[in-house]
This record gives sequence, C-alpha cells and structure tokens, in this order.
Amino acid sequence: MSLRKNKREIERLIDAFESEAAKFHDITFTTYTIRQESPLYNPKFRTAHHGIMLWQYYGKLKSNHDTKEFVQNYMESVRENGLQWGIRGAQVSSFGMIEGQTYDLFVRMAKRAGSLFSERESRKIKGRVTGLQLHHVGAEIGGRVSPMFAGIA
Repeated sequence: MSLRKNKREIERLIDAFESEAAKFHDITFTTYTIRQESPLYNPKFRTAHHGIMLWQYYGKLKSNHDTKEFVQNYMESVRENGLQWGIRGAQVSSFGMIEGQTYDLFVRMAKRAGSLFSERESRKIKGRVTGLQLHHVGAEIGGRVSPMFAGIA
C-alpha cells in the first residue's frame, strides 16, 4: 500500500510513539560501531533487549580472491543468521541496541510502521538513509565510500 493511502495510520503511529516516548520509559538506545581490526568487544546488556544491524561497509573488492571471500562470507552469514547481524568480514559494522523492560512496545510500533510502506518506498527510504550513513562513514575513515557494499537491515 502506498504512503498516501497510509497517511492517517502513519500519523497515528507517530503520535503513539511520541506519546509513549514522553512517558520516559526506562529504555535506552545505544549504537555500537565495530571495526574488523578492533579487539573483540563483548558488552553486557540488560536482560530485556533488542539488537539490530544498522549498516555495514565491507570494503573494496580488489581481486577475484576478495570477491570469492565476500561471497563465502555472505553465504555463511545467510546460513548462520539470515543476515540479521550482517555479513562477516565487513570492515565497519554498526549495530543498535534497545534495552529496557518496555523495549518490545517500541519494536512492535517500528515493525508496524515499516509494514506500511511499499517495496518501492522502502527502497527509497533505505537509499536516503544509506547515503547519509555512507557520508558519515567516509568522513570517519578518511575518504569516500561507495554504496555498493553497504546495507541497511
């Protein structure tokens, strides 16, 4: 269904989200950026939490070996976790974590909102977000980043 046809429902969800957020639930949203060369990072989370892959930058594939390694990592990641946690071997990965007893309410609202957009609208939104993310990653790693190997979950 198109954005135009869902305008009332989207506005209702925005109001519901803002209303719930104004109640100051004991939840937090934290982002984590992990680099391939970084030491193993094992943060401790509250018992009630929900994690999501935000984006990845895999890096340049300079040779047939790099391409084969990427495909192998992609296939293993699909088999192991359905890409929920991205592709193994990415140079930079960013994750978001919602923690707190009422996190599930916000997850349900986000899933409902996501279901209102058509595939075309979703691709357009993802493209805009990916462009913004890549701009920041490029600045962080000192150069331009091609959107070819970045993804949004």
